[in-house]
Amino acid sequence: MKKGMIVCWFGEFPNYFQLWLDSCGWNPSWDFFIFTDNKYSQDIYKTADNICFIEISFDKFKKFVQSKFDFKISLNCPYKWCDYRPAVGYVFQEYLGVYDYFGFCDIDVIWGELSRFYPDKLIEKYEKFLVHGHMQLYKNNEKLRTLFMDRISSKVSYRNVFSSKYNYGFDELGRISINEIVKRKGGGGVKQYQDDSVVGDIYPYGNRFLWIKREADPRLSELVPIDYIKISGPKVSLFTNNEERECSYIHLQKRKMSLDICGNGEYYIRHNLISDDINKIRRVRPEHIVCKESGYKIISGRVRRAADLIRYSFSLHLV
Repeated sequence: MKKGMIVCWFGEFPNYFQLWLDSCGWNPSWDFFIFTDNKYSQDIYKTADNICFIEISFDKFKKFVQSKFDFKISLNCPYKWCDYRPAVGYVFQEYLGVYDYFGFCDIDVIWGELSRFYPDKLIEKYEKFLVHGHMQLYKNNEKLRTLFMDRISSKVSYRNVFSSKYNYGFDELGRISINEIVKRKGGGGVKQYQDDSVVGDIYPYGNRFLWIKREADPRLSELVPIDYIKISGPKVSLFTNNEERECSYIHLQKRKMSLDICGNGEYYIRHNLISDDINKIRRVRPEHIVCKESGYKIISGRVRRAADLIRYSFSLHLV
């Protein structure tokens, strides 16, 4: 089974980007297309055969995405692209035509051996695979390529989201998202796999090192303290209370990492440090809050998006 993943990244790559590239190489049945304004060179990055860089400026990228839609879209900054990710099968159809499944993912992750956790026999039972923005897969057919076009509610559709300058988190869980479409009849009875229990999603807020432990229901989660993460080739493990739990991948969201690696193929992660010396990892303490959680920011974002939807609805009545 062939799986094609789309990554669109504009601006400087994370300093551990090579580790992401290395982990892509551990999964040869998954192909990764990276659209970026960074100049690629083998002198800078070493890549496997399943990775393809497409160099493009953000302005040209915006024009390319706009050419796929018959209304004016808003793509005012690279982060806004997150809202468009459920449409990658539609926007990048010429790149993904040969694949059985298409998808998107983040680059603040380190992959494990994906085929062990997500074998083809499991994936092919579902039309949509996983629900979070750090990784999703869709069956490559017309129904799933255009799933994002189904109405989210009686008053809201992808046109609202793509026309707005605000980010709605359309690619993730939420009341205005691709997953909400799947829940509704408008999704056409899409069969979706939702188990994130083997994903090492690391909590981004505060100065504790915590794993967001989820069960099959993504709404149910708990925060579990982690001693450290160990990467040994394609084996990615969390250690908590000296017990090892292997993961399909880890997600290091919103973390600016320090690197201390000589390149021996085995390394450890704790707080904001990646090192191949476990003694350094055990001594490290967080020097600052990783990402301070702001209730004001969350609430104000919701208010702005709600006002944006009201303006949109009002403009329809004036036409």
